[in-house]
Amino acid sequence: MKILAMLVRAAALVGLVVSMVGCAIYQPARGGLGQPCIGLADGGGACSGGLECQGGTCVEAATDGGVDGDDGGDASQDCATTADCSRPDYYCNQETHRCEAKGDCNPSDYPECIYQGGNDSIQKCDDESGMVVEIPCGQNKYCHDKYIVCLLDCANDADCEDLPNAQNPEPNSCNQGNNKCERVDLCPTYRVCGGSESCEGGACVLVPTTNAGSTGSGPDLQCFRNGAPRDNGSATECNLEGYVTRLIGSGSLRTADTIGLTVKAHSLADILAGDIASPLDTTIATDNGSLGYYQFTNALPTKQDLVLEVEAGGSGANEHVSLYLFGVYLRADACDAGSGTLDIDVPALKKSLYGTYTEGAGLVINSLRGSILARVIDCTNLDRVINATVGISQAAETTYYLVYQDLPGVWIPGTDATATEAIGFFGAANVTPIRGVVSALAKDISGMVSLGTYDIRVFPYSVSTLYFKKPLKPN
Repeated sequence: MKILAMLVRAAALVGLVVSMVGCAIYQPARGGLGQPCIGLADGGGACSGGLECQGGTCVEAATDGGVDGDDGGDASQDCATTADCSRPDYYCNQETHRCEAKGDCNPSDYPECIYQGGNDSIQKCDDESGMVVEIPCGQNKYCHDKYIVCLLDCANDADCEDLPNAQNPEPNSCNQGNNKCERVDLCPTYRVCGGSESCEGGACVLVPTTNAGSTGSGPDLQCFRNGAPRDNGSATECNLEGYVTRLIGSGSLRTADTIGLTVKAHSLADILAGDIASPLDTTIATDNGSLGYYQFTNALPTKQDLVLEVEAGGSGANEHVSLYLFGVYLRADACDAGSGTLDIDVPALKKSLYGTYTEGAGLVINSLRGSILARVIDCTNLDRVINATVGISQAAETTYYLVYQDLPGVWIPGTDATATEAIGFFGAANVTPIRGVVSALAKDISGMVSLGTYDIRVFPYSVSTLYFKKPLKPN
């Protein structure tokens, strides 16, 4: 009996074991889309209908070895060209040789220049990848904002003559503050004047609404209407000398403060091109009765536009910035009458006053930019014109007219003023250092009068000046 019981109990245990083994090898129906597949390896075939187990859930199998909808799906696919990528929204990254999702940059927004502290580059929207690609310009190069192309740094305007715009050539000038070619924005072609402005020789000038006055009995504006008479003189060269004066002040402008300053004569063409390395002649202002006086050794050409430069120099309270006097024209008939010599005073400007007129206009001096100061004088060559207006083509951070301040009794920049006052001066501060034009208008009982247009150039940390006065150069 005992033996029989033991056999029955053993048979029961074997049945239990068989039952347990059966449970271990039993497989239920494979999971459907979105159903869990916990405990099965990712990528395995433990899901129904061709689904794969990914992250514990049954999902559709990706044809490229990844998961549909997963941006990283094609990244694992090797490629040589974009044609090797099986999805249309992927491209072949030529650095990694992997298929990656395309970007969404808009080609119409590119290309564009990127300026990063002198390290210019160009950003483009790549058609194949849809990604924004940045291409550095490299050393001694810059990105031209009109043409969106990397160019070599310029030294003067000669470097700006052959820019890549043959279909629609534009005048460009070398900004010697940052060595980049910039378009010369002359109206009406490249600049649109405001409704209250008139385009005068390329510069937008506010149309004066008040009749001009003067510091004399005038103003006498007839010479501006008539223009300069013909020059029938025979002299081809003329000696030039004169005092080196203050630019602005009361009483006599002649001073001893300019003794020792260097004075140079240039052709207008060289100065407009930004070439100051080849002056026609150079001299030093000497002591003439305790006043600064210059005299060129070599005769200068008549019937040509010239520029006189007083080079930066001096020290302490007598330190001066460079000044360029435009509108210099030696008439041959006047040289004949002067026995071969003409007297022209040339002004100088102290560094302290350069700061006064820039900072007085509410700005901080930008040494990479320059200034313009122009004075309007009537046909007497003595009396200043009141209510004249002046405009320039170059971009400036501000323009102003010198206005009188009772206390402490000085002339200061008036950025709200709209025309010349009794001192007759117009100014522009922190001006882009390129070539351009400056023009002036006045109004009298006969109507509007053009006081002239002059070609001018601005240099960094220097002042360019001229006088609108009785014209000498025949039309």
